[in-house]
Amino acid sequence: MPQYDEGVYRCKILEQGFSRAKTGTHQFWLRILILSRVTPEGSEEAVSARRERTIYMTITAKTVVRVMKNLKSLGFEGMQFEHLDPSVGEHHSFREKIADFACIWDDYDGNTREKWDLYQQFIPTSEPGIGSELDAMLAKQTSQPKAQHRTIKEEEFSKDALTEEELPF
Repeated sequence: MPQYDEGVYRCKILEQGFSRAKTGTHQFWLRILILSRVTPEGSEEAVSARRERTIYMTITAKTVVRVMKNLKSLGFEGMQFEHLDPSVGEHHSFREKIADFACIWDDYDGNTREKWDLYQQFIPTSEPGIGSELDAMLAKQTSQPKAQHRTIKEEEFSKDALTEEELPF
């Protein structure tokens, strides 16, 4: 049974290292101490008990770039995983760093358990050029050549629309 509710928590990183999962897959891990819960408004709430957890970041050909981005978001400035290895003398240490981590509940073998990961707040950014790609898609669907942009008439969208009285809310 989970000891922490799902949500975002402010934590202190205690240790870091590399290991292999039972499957042989490489993983980078962080041992954390949960300090407080972060509310949706950004303030902190006390937790009933400060416990330690371990976050495992599985590293495969498909996840290696995402894991490196996560580590960079924690302040890692290098480009090689070797520079994170505590067994290497001059390594980058996350020890004592305060960061936000997310707890979600996961069902595994019929049991609900905590699953912890680095919290990444999604901040959308506008990608240039998408508007013209969508215009081309719209023109193609309305049988108009791309170069011949046209204004879509309101009746083209509203002919199948519900009236205000037909809306269920």
